[in-house]
Amino acid sequence: MKRIRTIADIATVRLGHAGDADALTGCSVAIFEEGAVAAHIACGVASGSRELPVFTPRHGVERVHGVCFSGGSAFGLAAANGAMRALEERGIGHATSAARVPLIAGAVIYDLALGDPLRRPDEAMGHLAANAAFDAESHPSGNVGAGLGATAGKLLGVACATKTGIGQAGVVADELEVAALVVLNPVGDVRDIDGSIIAGARKSPASPRLVDSAALIRSGAHAVATPDHNTTLVLVVTNARLDRGLCQWIGEQAAVSLARAIEPPFTRHDGDVAICASVGDHDAEPHRVGLLAREVVTAAIVDACRQAQPAGGLPNWKTLEQPAS
Repeated sequence: MKRIRTIADIATVRLGHAGDADALTGCSVAIFEEGAVAAHIACGVASGSRELPVFTPRHGVERVHGVCFSGGSAFGLAAANGAMRALEERGIGHATSAARVPLIAGAVIYDLALGDPLRRPDEAMGHLAANAAFDAESHPSGNVGAGLGATAGKLLGVACATKTGIGQAGVVADELEVAALVVLNPVGDVRDIDGSIIAGARKSPASPRLVDSAALIRSGAHAVATPDHNTTLVLVVTNARLDRGLCQWIGEQAAVSLARAIEPPFTRHDGDVAICASVGDHDAEPHRVGLLAREVVTAAIVDACRQAQPAGGLPNWKTLEQPAS
């Protein structure tokens, strides 16, 4: 099995980022040049989104053209308008009697507390990110695009969190391609496959010592202090030929990886969304696609921690110490 780095390694998929490094916010746009069959699952109860009804099996238009993940909370949904305009300018969209209408889903994380809350992703930034997708020569993870303001472990407040960001991973198995992009911004701690915490809540703003958030909540010792600073977003892309029902099921498989890597997962303060997009016609057994999707989402979560750099006064994973036993 061959490893690929990013969703942009799959034919007809492009990926671009734009951001404000000083304000610690940005957006990331995935473009499906020939359209994609896609569906979503909302895992959290605090989602901020636009056009997600288009990503449901019952919608009348089958193929969509992109996904815009953004910081800025609900303000950041404006970035998708700019991405939509960029695609229209390139002749990409659903053909109607009067114009081509690009169908782009938008979903946001809350990152207003880390940087400048008055500077948010807007239409101009979304337009820039979408155009960057056609020129990008590399696709870094970490503090880029929608990951600029991402953090994990906010049980004790944002000041005690760990810096995370965007993570990516993918595989090629025979001719089947499956890749994932994750914007990692949960309330909970993030665990590596060996069970160790690689991003999470720290004892104090100055301490590198992690606490076990789930253990503290279970014991009744602490409640979540930051109910609005969260949400993890996932995009899985495959060249497998899937209908929207199967894409929705693959999204559910991606959610399994979130639940295994994040503790506690899907809190009342997370607005997690997982999207699966099918851009090819490779004949693949759905359970194989689902298992590979879980694998690459898990790897992308780890990548989002390992590639993040310190920002906003928060450390990255390199200086953290495991919880006291």
